[in-house]
Amino acid sequence: MKKSFTPMFILYLFALALIFVITCKYYSPNYSTNSLEGVWNGSLKVVVKGGVNDGMESYHDFQFVFNNDGSLVFMNPSPCFLTKIGSLSVSKDGDISGVITTSHLNNYTESTYINWDGSSFDCKLKIIVNINCFWFITDTNSNGYYFITGLLTKSCK
Repeated sequence: MKKSFTPMFILYLFALALIFVITCKYYSPNYSTNSLEGVWNGSLKVVVKGGVNDGMESYHDFQFVFNNDGSLVFMNPSPCFLTKIGSLSVSKDGDISGVITTSHLNNYTESTYINWDGSSFDCKLKIIVNINCFWFITDTNSNGYYFITGLLTKSCK
């Protein structure tokens, strides 16, 4: 005896497929550089590499403010910027890439390359931070690097 699909069974399969598509679309957000826009806060771990402070770890409260084009508007803690160059980009999967170069006064003129490659969105309101920073002071010919890791949360104010 041949089994046949009844119209009710086919309707049931269609409904399940529709629910699956709607659910996946809701829970799989697409990201873009515009997703960075806003104020991001978090207590981040800073690990110094090289030099006399090699291995030194500390936590600092950070705040980053980005425009919708991924450019840095403000960063705290940081001295007043003389220049800010570069911007970040975000893939549709939420991977963040790009380098922002800052120059600021710190007894001397210090430049810092802030590489965000390896950072990513955890969800629309959280960023997993994995930043590599390289700084140098031309006046004293000194330089070093450090890593910043942790979680940033978007301010909803």
